[in-house]
Amino acid sequence: MKAIKVSILVILIFTSNIFSQPYYYYSGKYNEKDFFNRAIWRINLQTGEKDLFYHDTIKYADGDERGIEAVDWDVEQQWVYCWLSKGPKQMRRPPWEGTPDSWLLLNVLKADNPSIRHEFPDTGSFVQGSWPEYRRKRVLDGIIYNKHRNEFYVTWSVYFDSVYWSEDYLRTGIYDASTFALKDTFHIDGSWITSTASISKDGSKLYVERWTYRDEEEVGIFSIDEKRLLKRKSIPIVGFQAKYKGLSDNNASLFLLSCHYPSDSIMDRKVFVYDIENDKIVSVFPFPYTSDDYFSGDAWHIILEEVDYDHPEYYTWEKIHLGRVWIYETTTGKLVQRLSLPQDGKILLFNNYPDMLYYYLPKEERSININFSKFVVIESIAPGFAYSGGGDFVLQVKGNNFLNGSTINWNGAPRATTFISDSILEASISASDIALPGSVLITVKSADGMMESNGIMFYILKREEGSVVALLNTLLARLKWCYDNKQLGERRFYAELEDHIKDAIKKYQRQDTIGTAQEIEEFFNKLRWEYQRKHEKNDRRYVSEQAYQLLYPLARQIEAKVITLPPKPTGTLMEQISALKLQIRIEAQSGNIGGERLIRSLEKILDRAIREIQKGDTLQARMYIKLFMQTVREVYEYTIRHTNARTYVKAEGYISLYYRCRYTLEAAGRESEATEEFQGLRKGFEVEEEDYRQLEEDLKE
Repeated sequence: MKAIKVSILVILIFTSNIFSQPYYYYSGKYNEKDFFNRAIWRINLQTGEKDLFYHDTIKYADGDERGIEAVDWDVEQQWVYCWLSKGPKQMRRPPWEGTPDSWLLLNVLKADNPSIRHEFPDTGSFVQGSWPEYRRKRVLDGIIYNKHRNEFYVTWSVYFDSVYWSEDYLRTGIYDASTFALKDTFHIDGSWITSTASISKDGSKLYVERWTYRDEEEVGIFSIDEKRLLKRKSIPIVGFQAKYKGLSDNNASLFLLSCHYPSDSIMDRKVFVYDIENDKIVSVFPFPYTSDDYFSGDAWHIILEEVDYDHPEYYTWEKIHLGRVWIYETTTGKLVQRLSLPQDGKILLFNNYPDMLYYYLPKEERSININFSKFVVIESIAPGFAYSGGGDFVLQVKGNNFLNGSTINWNGAPRATTFISDSILEASISASDIALPGSVLITVKSADGMMESNGIMFYILKREEGSVVALLNTLLARLKWCYDNKQLGERRFYAELEDHIKDAIKKYQRQDTIGTAQEIEEFFNKLRWEYQRKHEKNDRRYVSEQAYQLLYPLARQIEAKVITLPPKPTGTLMEQISALKLQIRIEAQSGNIGGERLIRSLEKILDRAIREIQKGDTLQARMYIKLFMQTVREVYEYTIRHTNARTYVKAEGYISLYYRCRYTLEAAGRESEATEEFQGLRKGFEVEEEDYRQLEEDLKE
């Protein structure tokens, strides 16, 4: 009995997995004898297996057969929809028309059991009059499924022809998806199209679009319970005041639109996301190509596929899918991935597979499946800039999902790349690459060439000439320009940065070179921190790409001119920390630092960092390195005020230890990642370490 239960459980799980797989459904002939497409075939997008889903065997009394003209499905593939022609002999000819009625029958089939199916009536269900010309019009706008309420919404046209489309002739029927019984109907004032609607998370609202004969006009929120529009918004006044706007997709309360602004050129095409619930633009980004546009299943990403049009015959056009796909973050408009795929594929997206993009190739009957979590991602590059005319160097790129064979691209051109790990790549950059000032886009391409990462700009700068004070004044002028041209956040943030530069000038004039370097370091650390956080849309402390390019490299140049920095360490992170620990004793023997308790405390901090690296916790190790820097700085500043202290750090010791440690921190990863956790770590370290508490007491004495 126990074995039987286990077998039943296995069968249920296996069956569930089969039906949960996404499929591509299409119409085709059941066999060679068929004149029409009378079958629906499906391809399992995960396994590539093909099987028959449904075979329409219905014939009319006179032997006339039906043909399956089109196939579609709901966003989670719980239901499959198909439209069937009635057969040539069954099509009525209105007396005023010379061609048969070509409206199609609408069928719905359960995806996991096609024997559960329903064919909607073949005449307009909501016709008020009895005139034959009204009775002949059928399902106009298709169907959507509301899983929260287990209902279908089917839109019918009471009257429609190619010349006149009246908004009064559209009605939507609410059908129970279990019994297929008509529960209710509703009519939205205007030509609101419901088959393009999306459904709210609780299933109570539809996010709908209103079209005229040619163009999109409005978007709105429709209450299913109240059967009325709760909100409507005219598309022409959303976002840019452009002449024409296109509406591509919607998901929940988000609508994906595009327009050409400020000119009608394709080079000025903008894509933007409108949130109708909050009446705001979520993100905007340029995209200078003709494209088909989609939201991912969870609307976290925007997928843009480049298309072109061919004209094989006069007055005809044919869309060509080029296989070039661009993927952006919805909330920020930031490019996260580029895909280079074969031409003529179909992008398939499903709400129950929100992290997947299926690219189906009909001619080959196979799918290329892209997992968003496997995107090639760049997080940082080092160095981030170089001066024109410099020599060869190694560019290190850190990120995620690198493979052996991935290449670093320099403005699209591959460079000789060394694979270090799945998160680190290095490329050799020659002196000829940085001969002239400019900027270069750094990306990483997968080994198969299919995926290309987000990009980070590398800047080639002209080295500024002049005294330290002159360079500081140049930095001050650039900062003001950035603020005046809206490249920085609010005035308070600008004033905060400005004060660091002014204090640096004062300290340099007092011949306090280390104090000058500290002010400059505070300046570029804040600048870098806010720049790296720009994806969080903190407008008050915003730093644009242009501002960062103008300010950060110059600040680093000034720092290097003010003091003589120690050489950058080499080797692994563990080797650099071990060398730093050895440097503590070297500086003590040279008399540049003093106090055995200080020396032991600094060594213990680095021991903690080494243990964290051995455990694989690089972030925690970085926080201990930051604690080391802070300790050296605090003791140095105390030494300036108390020249006869037993525990001290002189200027030479400060420069040697502090900047070596900073290099190590930069090599370990972005300093900003450790900043938020630093204070809590330091507090815990002070409580735990008796020596460190005693050290602070010594300083106070």
